[in-house]
Amino acid sequence: MLEIRRIKVLRCGIVSGVLYAFGGLFEALFMGPMMAWAPSGPGFFGHGPLVFVGVLVLFPLLFAVIGFISGVIMAALYNLVVGWTGGLQFEVDLSSEPQIGPA
Repeated sequence: MLEIRRIKVLRCGIVSGVLYAFGGLFEALFMGPMMAWAPSGPGFFGHGPLVFVGVLVLFPLLFAVIGFISGVIMAALYNLVVGWTGGLQFEVDLSSEPQIGPA
């Protein structure tokens, strides 16, 4: 049985930020076209393709910042709580690990 006793806060924030940025890009690919050509008021002239480009840039950046901040907070909270609870436990099967080098 292995335990995770501590998480590096900054590293967790970076990984979380990158993952959230990919999520933001994925969401922008679906939301961007809808926002670009959605009706926009009394004249109902769509927002246009410029909004789509803005969403493609803005969503990943915003998601990355939010992901970094939430990753840092969650890692710090985990490090605090692990002292009370003993941390996460998991099992690893090392027998299925591929051999490196001569056997």
